[in-house]
Amino acid sequence: MKHFTIPRIRFDAFFSRYGIKPDNAASQPWLQSSSDQRRALIKAWVKKTVARLVGRNAKNGQHEILKAYDAQWKKKAFVRYLPQIERGGAPWVWGDSKWVMSNEAGAAARLLFLEDALDKLQPESVLEVGAGNGINLLMLAARFPGISFSGLEPTAGGCETARHVIEEGQLPEALLQFAPFSLSDVSAPARVQMEQGSAQHLPFEDASVDVVMTSLALEQMEEIRHDALSEIARVAKDWVVMLEPFRDVNASGLRRMYVRTHDYFQGSIAELAEYGLEVEQVCFDMPHKSTLGTALVIARRIR
Repeated sequence: MKHFTIPRIRFDAFFSRYGIKPDNAASQPWLQSSSDQRRALIKAWVKKTVARLVGRNAKNGQHEILKAYDAQWKKKAFVRYLPQIERGGAPWVWGDSKWVMSNEAGAAARLLFLEDALDKLQPESVLEVGAGNGINLLMLAARFPGISFSGLEPTAGGCETARHVIEEGQLPEALLQFAPFSLSDVSAPARVQMEQGSAQHLPFEDASVDVVMTSLALEQMEEIRHDALSEIARVAKDWVVMLEPFRDVNASGLRRMYVRTHDYFQGSIAELAEYGLEVEQVCFDMPHKSTLGTALVIARRIR
């Protein structure tokens, strides 16, 4: 297994667009945001513990998760992705650097890592499982117009939001400004295929897609983790790319408490071998929220 990194210089323009100045010393906004998150986490943990003690099911199941995300995607217009300076948000870290950043800016940061993975693999087809509102598919399609992109999303709200752009035939102005990398064909998103469905039953033939990709999607699939990973491995022809909060980077402290309290993905990188996936490259050196670590894994399907 090879460890890789992306040169931080690639993020200079990204940080500049959002007015972010990563600093080894925690700023007052970072400290305040961290304190707020810690209080919210403790409150959620206490609530869940009490529910368990009185015999109530305190787990966040797929029904509750999908209901919440469906509502979120329906109200989250792409205009929200316009880069904004000093928007606020959650505390982020990258090594010793600390800063505050919005979820939308976080999506741009993750796209730089997904772009790097696809540039390495040069696939002809990509399927994103748990594609949300299609932000990754739309941007990567415009970056790699020669790749056939498909997405599967369980919520109607996410599919409707993505399909609106697909039907328009090109990226809206907000996403043109959001793009964290150069775009080759702004009309390419019109060729993206977006379907509604569950990761438990992917509507694709065995070994039919060059790369199956997830990005903070397995995070919300702990209840169906085994089925989802089995289906992802079944459909992948060559590669699986996962940018997820693996247990390897959330094994202790507040991160472990955060994952367990919210019933997030708790699989380890080593467990991927059980699904016929041989991990070839891993990136741990990446920006992430202070309470939830992430890693990018590139694995080859070997059976």
